[in-house]
Amino acid sequence: MPQAKKSNKNALTKKVEDKIAESGLGVLTKSAPSFLSAISEINSAWKEYKQVQAIEETKRTQILANRDINVTSIKEQAQLIRFALEKQFGERANNFSELFKQLDKGFENGDDKRIDVALNGIVELSKISPLADAVKLVQQQLNDPNVQSIEI
Repeated sequence: MPQAKKSNKNALTKKVEDKIAESGLGVLTKSAPSFLSAISEINSAWKEYKQVQAIEETKRTQILANRDINVTSIKEQAQLIRFALEKQFGERANNFSELFKQLDKGFENGDDKRIDVALNGIVELSKISPLADAVKLVQQQLNDPNVQSIEI
C-alpha cells in the first residue's frame, strides 16, 4: 500500500504541476523559496505599516487634544480680556460723563475753578489708555503661577 500511495501522490503532484504550467504560474514553483521570501517581506511590510499607522494615529489624536486645550485657553483669555475692557471702558464712560457734568455746572455757575478741574480731568483721563491697563493687568495675572483664576 505504501507504493500505491506514492504513485497516487506522484500522479496528483503531476496533475498539479500540469495545471500550474497551463496557468503560467510555473515560474512560481521553480522559485518557491523566493516566492515565499516575497510573501514574508510583504507580510513584514504590512505589519510595519500597521505599526506606523497606529503611531501616527496616536500623534494625530495628541495634536487634536493639544489644539482643543489651546483653543479653550485662548477663548478663556479672550473672554477675560473682553470683560476687563468692558469694565474699564464702562468706568471711563462714567468718569467722562461725570467730568462733563462738572464742566457744564462750572459754565452754568461761572465757576472757573470747577471748569479748570473738569477740563484737566478730561485731558488727563484721555491720556490714559484703558487697553494698556487691561493688558498689564492680564499679563500680571497670567504670568503669576500662583493665580488659579482671575476675577475682575
